Amino acid sequence: MNKNNMMDIMGDFDPEFVKEARPRERKRLFLRIGVLILAALIIAAAAIALPKLRGCADRKVPVTETVKTASFLLFAEGEGAIMLAMERGMPKRPSDICVSGGELFILNSAANNILRFGIDGEYRGTIRIGEFFDRESWPDRLIVGGSKLYVLDLYGWVKVFDRATGELVKKSLLPLKAIGDSKDEYESVFYGDGRVIGAYERDGLLICVIAGPTGSVSSYAYDPGSGTFTEQDAYGFSGMWLGFGRLRSNETKKAWNVDLDEWRAEKLLGVRDDGALMICAYTKAEEEPYPRMAFAIAPNGRVVSRTEKLEPGDFYAMCMGDDGHVYALVQDGSEFRLLDLTAVPE
Repeated sequence: MNKNNMMDIMGDFDPEFVKEARPRERKRLFLRIGVLILAALIIAAAAIALPKLRGCADRKVPVTETVKTASFLLFAEGEGAIMLAMERGMPKRPSDICVSGGELFILNSAANNILRFGIDGEYRGTIRIGEFFDRESWPDRLIVGGSKLYVLDLYGWVKVFDRATGELVKKSLLPLKAIGDSKDEYESVFYGDGRVIGAYERDGLLICVIAGPTGSVSSYAYDPGSGTFTEQDAYGFSGMWLGFGRLRSNETKKAWNVDLDEWRAEKLLGVRDDGALMICAYTKAEEEPYPRMAFAIAPNGRVVSRTEKLEPGDFYAMCMGDDGHVYALVQDGSEFRLLDLTAVPE
């Protein structure tokens, strides 16, 4: 390389060259420099913001009491991580929660695990229910029993885990039924033309309450010992469920009329000690997500109490704990909160 060529190359970095360049060339050069500086700032901002979006692992933050009684914060990084993801164009996120024995259990669907926390927010462990981010698994419902945990999967499985050790003790197919007159095509009774509106453990059996396509309600009992499902009327509920209707307890023979005007019943949370039926309901907005609220309904259909409304966009799951309280898992910016929803008498 000769001296003239070397000077041509060095000219790009020579301050005098910049000073003496034609105005159009100087503007072009300064524009390039500006773009590079802007790109560097964007990268730096992303590097700072990403940990905040994921949360802060392994630390507790004091929470100021609010109207919603925020019990504690949960974080989305490291041990105890809550994961959000998109799969096949659908959001995959925490799909269910349970509060039992002073512990919170979160069905962390995207990560294919169950997170355990103390009711004070202390992380207590993770139960692996499948391969991380398994595209052939979509955990939907979590039921916490006395000594077992049950997970219902949209892909047609029920998995049973030991509550103390987290070990898988049973895996069974959910009930299937033939499609029309076909003997070769089947669909899930739970997730084909029906949907699970409630589930609980009773006498060592998992009781699943299913609403069919026409709204008719039936109940199935799952025996984790034999791995079999049987449709029966000794447990669970029967009746009609179309966002409104009438539910009847197969155990106590009590019945509840459910009609909440613009609110549509979505999930059966349980029955309180005073006999009120607890349900989670939503009201339709212009588009999803919809606001949610929990209602306590007396057998005569009167609404005894309701919780405050959860605004759309921050709601993930709701349950009635074994203490009779209604809890909701919500997202508040980059943080997750467990809310103990105070019921407001009518």
